[in-house]
Amino acid sequence: VVLEAVKNQGKALQYASARMRSQRDVVLAAVRSDVLAFQYAGDDLRGDKEFLFNDVKDIMMTFKFATEELRADKDTVLTAMRDYGKGLLWASQELRADKEVVQAAVQDSGHAIAYACEKLQGDSDIVLAAVKKDGRALRYVKGELVSDKTIVLEAMKSTPSALQFACA
Repeated sequence: VVLEAVKNQGKALQYASARMRSQRDVVLAAVRSDVLAFQYAGDDLRGDKEFLFNDVKDIMMTFKFATEELRADKDTVLTAMRDYGKGLLWASQELRADKEVVQAAVQDSGHAIAYACEKLQGDSDIVLAAVKKDGRALRYVKGELVSDKTIVLEAMKSTPSALQFACA
C-alpha cells in the first residue's frame, strides 16, 4: 500500500512509518515521483553516500536533505560540489572554509563563493575561478580583490555588467 501511495504522490512518504521511510525501494519510488520526498527518508538513507549518489542521483535537489554527517564528509561534499556548486550552502561550516571544497564549488558555479567563509571570499585563486565562471560573483568578493584590475577584467569577460560590483 505504501509503495503504491508514494509512487503516485512522493511526498506521502512523510506519513509512512519510520520502517517504511528506511526501505530503499519505497524511498526510491517516492523520489522518482517527487525528488523533494527525499527529505522524508530515514536518516539511514539520507546518510548513505552510495544511495544518494548512485540511486537517487539528483544531488541538486537532495544534498540539502542529506544528514549533517554526510554534509560534513569532505569526500562526499567534494563529489557533490563538482555537480552542484551552490550546494556549498548546505555543507558544514568547516568545509565552507576548506579551499579545496570551495574551489570545486566555484568551478561549477561562480555564485557558490557567496557561501564560502569570508577568508576564502578574499582568496585570489578562489575569486578568480568564481568570476571566470560567473562575473556576477564579484558581488561576494571581500577585501581589495573587488578592485583588482585582473579580477574585475576577468569578471567582465563572462559578465560585462559585473563592473557594477567593482570598487573604484
